Amino acid sequence: LPVERPGMAQVFANFLLFQKFIGFDYLDGVYWSLLVEMYFYFWMLMIFVTGQLRRIIGICWAWLGLVWIAYWVEMLTGHFSWYTKEFFLLTYAHLFVAGIVFYRAYEHGWKTGELALLFFCWVSEFPAGGWPGLMIVALFFVFFILFVNRKLDRLALRPLVFLGSISYALYLVHQNLGFAVMIFLEPYGLPNSVLIMAALVVSIIVAALLTRFVEKPLLRWTRKIYSGWQKKLTTPLKRWPTVGSDAAGPS
Repeated sequence: LPVERPGMAQVFANFLLFQKFIGFDYLDGVYWSLLVEMYFYFWMLMIFVTGQLRRIIGICWAWLGLVWIAYWVEMLTGHFSWYTKEFFLLTYAHLFVAGIVFYRAYEHGWKTGELALLFFCWVSEFPAGGWPGLMIVALFFVFFILFVNRKLDRLALRPLVFLGSISYALYLVHQNLGFAVMIFLEPYGLPNSVLIMAALVVSIIVAALLTRFVEKPLLRWTRKIYSGWQKKLTTPLKRWPTVGSDAAGPS
């Protein structure tokens, strides 16, 4: 883009995903969510390695409790630590918890306690989004509930499935790439509708290539490594044969 020429320091900071904390801008405006995701993965990893996944619902209740503690502290004192809110994802915790609830409902069916937790997730949008946020999140929740109950199967059309499969890459590349395409074509006097369509087509092509040649191979590689790691953990240790046994070994 003509007005954006990032230096190597900014590029390196964005690779680390800590740019916000060390004073650098995002290379692309949509990258703000990557830091949020990284924090979520960090906390889920901590829960996993400490063997607390079986208590995930209780942890989610406590997490949402922190959201409201932060809200009331800020309301009463006018201040709450920005770093604490960021590190504990207190602005987005209710959405991550909702995702956990929807996944569990999709896999195992709805449970009364988890329905109550989902309602609490919806209510917990208020500190971040107010009444408009509650309405927007309610709309998303309705679609997810329909999906979990297999009421959206008719939408599984090939074009939509394709767009869904490349949606993450498309999300990451569409902004700067789309603007660059439109700026490149603008001198030719094309109407805005054509510029937007060209940006969309190029973004979809690039996203499809990234999904096919980068994302999917990396997923296969990481899953292979994880599968091998799981087998090592679940394979019982071989013991030496006992004295007098027919098996070969030290006597």
